[in-house]
Amino acid sequence: MSRSALPRGAAAVALAAALCIPCRSATSGVTPEMDRAVRAGVDAIYNMDFDGAQAVYERMRALNPEHPFAEFGLTAVAWARYVYGSEMGDDSLLKPFEEQVERTVKVGRAWCKAHPDDAEALVALGAAQGIEGRLLATRRQYVRAYMSARASMKSVRRAVKIDPEFKDPYLGLGMYDYYTDLYPRMIRPLAKLILRGDRDRGIRQIRLVAEHGRWMSVTGKMILVEIHLHDPYGARDPAAAVRLMEEVRAKYPKSAMLHSAHLIALYQAGRLDDFHKGSEEFVRKTGTGEYRKMDVAKGYVLLGTSFVALRRPEQAVEAFLQAAQLYPGNRWAVWALIRAGNVYDIMGKREQALSAYKRAADAPDRWGYKEHALSGLGRPFKIEGEFTVDPP
Repeated sequence: MSRSALPRGAAAVALAAALCIPCRSATSGVTPEMDRAVRAGVDAIYNMDFDGAQAVYERMRALNPEHPFAEFGLTAVAWARYVYGSEMGDDSLLKPFEEQVERTVKVGRAWCKAHPDDAEALVALGAAQGIEGRLLATRRQYVRAYMSARASMKSVRRAVKIDPEFKDPYLGLGMYDYYTDLYPRMIRPLAKLILRGDRDRGIRQIRLVAEHGRWMSVTGKMILVEIHLHDPYGARDPAAAVRLMEEVRAKYPKSAMLHSAHLIALYQAGRLDDFHKGSEEFVRKTGTGEYRKMDVAKGYVLLGTSFVALRRPEQAVEAFLQAAQLYPGNRWAVWALIRAGNVYDIMGKREQALSAYKRAADAPDRWGYKEHALSGLGRPFKIEGEFTVDPP
């Protein structure tokens, strides 16, 4: 697969999709012990304890190696390791993820053939196909992504038909409706190729799960956060995103990835003082060991962005350069160099800006950031719209 960067926020949505593991229904093949393992594994992923989650799902696989739940849990872990464990910096993790997706689909198909009325197993199969589609979409392979999504929906719709009171499958239906409506609006060639969904209906379905899901409530909330922060057609509501992130962080207060998502919501909601104080706290936690050393670059990008918002450009540049220095090679460090160049341009310091852009352009282009560095080298940066934390 290519090394192009994920669109803004897509990593979060893909992780949410990866955690779409359902609760026990009337037709379930999941024992209470397996159910507890699923819950423990998802909690570990949100807490960024990927080794712990791996161990939980491997033990769960031993309980019933023919059931797809453990395999899908391991898919979620493999995805989280790449996106958040390595900050998309270790491409060697992609092959194990792809192989695990294939294994999950294979096991899921075999189980569902033998147990056609197991609604939860059908959702696990559909979710595996769905995250494969999300990955293809982030790689801009939209037609293949759509075909994977269609296959996913066949499984999920059958689960709904089998157990209408089982609300969690509506998350998959909602995501399908939302994104098959959103992408063709943004990518014109897809409009003629894809059977369009319904954004509004999709949002309602996702909200249903966020409010009433038996097991996927947190997952639904995270997808709504993504929509409320980035939807370009009327559903953007950063204040609502902040409220949802406050609920999620109350459940997982030690998670760096959820902390950063909360901070971005605060920023987009215009709560700049809270965003600045939270960014300082994030940086502090990377220094005390509460967060990983890898998170230090992200912390300084957050802090630098807060200084830009507070009209303190000199301190913003200092923070961005700290990100680049303390964890070189990290995607946030490369992005920090581009942002440093942007702020130098705003200050009228073109020579320093060019130096920062060149350093970014010379870095390995694993995330698609080089185009932004080359743009800065070609012409001085001017703020047009929001000065985002992450790449546009």
